[in-house]
Amino acid sequence: MDESFNEQLNAEYNAFAREVHSSLQFALSQIRGFKPDMFFLFGPGATQDLCEFLKESLSIPEIMVSDPISIHGLDFDSSAGSWDIPIGLALR
Repeated sequence: MDESFNEQLNAEYNAFAREVHSSLQFALSQIRGFKPDMFFLFGPGATQDLCEFLKESLSIPEIMVSDPISIHGLDFDSSAGSWDIPIGLALR
């Protein structure tokens, strides 16, 4: 793989991890004793590599790729991008 591609991918992973971390911090501040045991990823970009990155970055014991959209038969626009900000806001 191209080194600039790896740098861009790493930057995207870090941006996503920051959004998830911010959302978790908000949940921790609102819900006393909240401790996530599992985290699910879905949609474009949800890969096993991202799961491993988030496990290391966020210290969540179990992170899995899931596809709740297709389970329920919904049509999801996979060409949409920049999900880190709306997902962070939705989780908050």
